[in-house]
Amino acid sequence: MTKKRTRELDSAVPHQQEVQDEAQAPPETAMETAILESETIKQDLETAGGQAIVVEIIKHTVQSTGHVLKHEEKGDQTDDQPQTRREPEGKRLLAQGAEGRVYVTSFLNSRHAVVKVRFSKKYRHPELDTRLTSKRISQEVRMMVRARKLGIRTPVLYDVKKDCGEIWMEYLEEQHGWRSLKSMLFDFEHNDFKEYLDSNVQESGQRTHHNITGTGSAALVLALKKNRGLMAMASLVGAKVAELHRGDIIHGDLTTSNIMIQKINNTESSKLSEFELAFIDFGLSTISTMDEDRAVDLYVLERAIESAHSLFADIFNEQIIDSYREAYKNSKDGSKRSADANSSITPGFRVIRKLEDVRMRGRKRVMIG
Repeated sequence: MTKKRTRELDSAVPHQQEVQDEAQAPPETAMETAILESETIKQDLETAGGQAIVVEIIKHTVQSTGHVLKHEEKGDQTDDQPQTRREPEGKRLLAQGAEGRVYVTSFLNSRHAVVKVRFSKKYRHPELDTRLTSKRISQEVRMMVRARKLGIRTPVLYDVKKDCGEIWMEYLEEQHGWRSLKSMLFDFEHNDFKEYLDSNVQESGQRTHHNITGTGSAALVLALKKNRGLMAMASLVGAKVAELHRGDIIHGDLTTSNIMIQKINNTESSKLSEFELAFIDFGLSTISTMDEDRAVDLYVLERAIESAHSLFADIFNEQIIDSYREAYKNSKDGSKRSADANSSITPGFRVIRKLEDVRMRGRKRVMIG
């Protein structure tokens, strides 16, 4: 080899080394990292004959990463909703949950209505997000229709727009007498019951406020029994939940905020007919014939009352459970879950017995981690 050829080879080595260094240099941004990783996975999938949908998900992930980074560089916040699910004009936000928002609007310019909008989840593939949203909307609507067939009051459905993730339904307004059970219990706790306690303290100066308001105290029991309308509400809640469960409907989010009460007249009465009850928000509802699921539904309601109204939760929950058991006992249940011919154990008794087990361990049957 000549000296000239040797010098040419020696001069080419640094250049090759620079090319290798540039190829091995770490990416400067998270966007470049995502692109490199996705391209590597894509090549592996194509070599192994991977599915096209997996490649599309990877591409969407890279695009979403770039979208987020672009907005972060500009200092803007990304929008959680696509163009078709943004808040329309003329609507007022009423409530927001983990899966959607509820707006107050008008239907056909003639009556008030509420629109429940399930917003898009950016971390999901668009096709998967559309399918899940459509499925969950259909499930919620079916549960509402099934409950109405059982004679249980739910908001009247006006329209369903699965492509936009919207459910249009009746607005149970306060001006028409509808209030949440949570609101009514708060009123009793801070108004009626407080007035009763103040009058008792004035009559008996020796008794302390703690002795009167203690959970399970004689004064508390007397105050609750005196308010017959409150106990009638508890009985109505237990009876209606039993009707829901006899129809194999598990609400899934049975809290005092999702139970609406309408008082038909203003007189104090212990008759259930003086009140009307409606269930709302069937977004987590399912069909089940298991006593375990029914017991968990009751447990969620119990915990909701205990957490917000601990002062009289024990007595109120006891009345709900007694009414629940009585409703099952008096029902003409021709299903497989009716009482055995040679046994006095009713379906309601089995649910209450399962509820005791749920109370001991919590709502989760399998505890991992």
